[in-house]
Amino acid sequence: MIDKIIDKEIKFMKISGEKEGIVLRRYYIYLVKRFESYLLVISLIAVIALLVYQNSFGAGFQFDDFKAIVDNASIRDIKNLPLIFSSNGTRPILFLSFALNYHFGGASTWGYHLVNLLLHILNGVLVYLIIVVLSKTYSPNSLNRRANVVAIFPTVFFLVHPIQTEAVTYVISRSSVLCTTFYLLSLYLFIRTRENGKPALSINPGRTGNFIFSIIFFLLALFTKETAATLPIIIILYDYVFILRRKPENIKGMFRLGLNYIPFWIILLSLLILRYSTLGALGNTEFSRSMYSNILSGLHVMVGYLNLFFFPHNQSADPDFSASTSLREPEVIFSILIIAVIIIVALRLYKKIPLFSFGIFWYFIALLPTSSIISLQDVMAEHRAYLPSIGFFMSIGALIAKFSEDMAGKQYFRFYASRLIGALILVFMIFSVGTIKRNLVWIGNINLWKDATKKAPLKDRVHANLGLSYEQRGLLDEAIIEYNRCLKINPVNVEAIFDLGNTYHKKGWIDKAIEQYRKSISLDPKHTKSHFNLGIMLYKQDLNYEAIEEFEETLRLNPNYADAHSNLGVVYYNNLKDNKRALFHFRRALKLNPNVEQAASIVQIISLLEKSGN
Repeated sequence: MIDKIIDKEIKFMKISGEKEGIVLRRYYIYLVKRFESYLLVISLIAVIALLVYQNSFGAGFQFDDFKAIVDNASIRDIKNLPLIFSSNGTRPILFLSFALNYHFGGASTWGYHLVNLLLHILNGVLVYLIIVVLSKTYSPNSLNRRANVVAIFPTVFFLVHPIQTEAVTYVISRSSVLCTTFYLLSLYLFIRTRENGKPALSINPGRTGNFIFSIIFFLLALFTKETAATLPIIIILYDYVFILRRKPENIKGMFRLGLNYIPFWIILLSLLILRYSTLGALGNTEFSRSMYSNILSGLHVMVGYLNLFFFPHNQSADPDFSASTSLREPEVIFSILIIAVIIIVALRLYKKIPLFSFGIFWYFIALLPTSSIISLQDVMAEHRAYLPSIGFFMSIGALIAKFSEDMAGKQYFRFYASRLIGALILVFMIFSVGTIKRNLVWIGNINLWKDATKKAPLKDRVHANLGLSYEQRGLLDEAIIEYNRCLKINPVNVEAIFDLGNTYHKKGWIDKAIEQYRKSISLDPKHTKSHFNLGIMLYKQDLNYEAIEEFEETLRLNPNYADAHSNLGVVYYNNLKDNKRALFHFRRALKLNPNVEQAASIVQIISLLEKSGN
């Protein structure tokens, strides 16, 4: 592009007789102004994001954060890359980022929030750059000259919208934010491989580096979160909306076009085959729902997110959004009508406002994996809208730009323009305040789940999570109340029954605790933690052989349960005086986990037993 600018300037020089030095001076002035404008926008993006998310740094770990980060031993050593990659399923890049956080800041949440925010800022910059490229090169008429203005409004709304708080403030939702970073980098570099403004479909030989890095970033996105699988479709959509609409290609041109897609599809198909061969399924291996129900639920969810985009109210960490099972449900019928109207409008406008149509289809395509294809227990979760929201804000920005273009030059243009800008600033302020307030909800576990119980009082899991939050804070009576509320809604919630048993144990009500553990085992015989805790309760009542049975069942379900070996050693050593078995279990416990509970005491006992000839 720079070479073309120089060529134009030199041609103008030859015609006008200007000296080459003047041309080069004008060219450098152009570069400086361009750099200054981009620097100003990037600074603006960073400042806005920092202002609306500065209060998120006080938020602690929540919900799945404990399993994925706090209790995840595989991320403790950044040098042990094989363990990080082998122990964290299909998202090793995500957990590598957590390992880096742990290496530099341990379990302090401040560093995790800082990385999430920096990624959100980078995504804002990438959204801006992509919209600028699309608007400047392919949008009609005067939008070419106002590409920066077209891009700034959707970028700012993307940054400050309250729906993004779950993705940015909830640490484990970095999966959505980091995946989006690699996704946008891949798409941006792919777009830059094209000859700007020309219908040529082949990769510019001078930009093969961009193409290679586009493929690399796609691979990183896939290993961060599976939703990156939609990128090859978005790339095809880009070519169709912004290139083929201008000049349809012949068979040879279409063949050359297809060659550009092959690396992306090869990578995607290879990973799908690898996933199926290792996990035995392409989708979720822990939960299953019929494809028919997934599709119907997905339609409802797509409209549900749109509702939150326009009216970010009633947000919840665990929304009460049930799966749809019938085409005759009013919500499904309404959703089908809304989606049909939106798609028809997008198809009709794709030549006049290509950016609008591109954004609409981006939104629906990016939602497909989590809303229709893969069975997920939670039908709706706000962090899943992070990547799709870019398409939504892109389309809104295109409409704003088109309206401004149509009004330009008319008698009351300034009147309407000033009111439009005022309205946009008002919306920006409302969204910003909403995000700041929503971040405060994420500050503590009790705050978060109190809020969720208000939004979904008839959902059992929110009461169970609030009960667990109370229990962790030592508010045992409040915890018991919430667990009982949960079990009144769903009497077979195994985790709530188990947690209620733990609370009874902490209050010293051993008989009640045993009753709850036995109940959870009757509902789920493979509930390992219930067998283990029941063994502890039986041991405290001097029921040694019954305790041994429960610890052995724990090890049958999980042979690597170090604490079960440790407790078996204690029973055999203290109560049954079976030193040989005690020594076996103590050694096994230390081998599985050198930091097992009471490890120092176990080491001393092993030493004594070995010295005594046992």
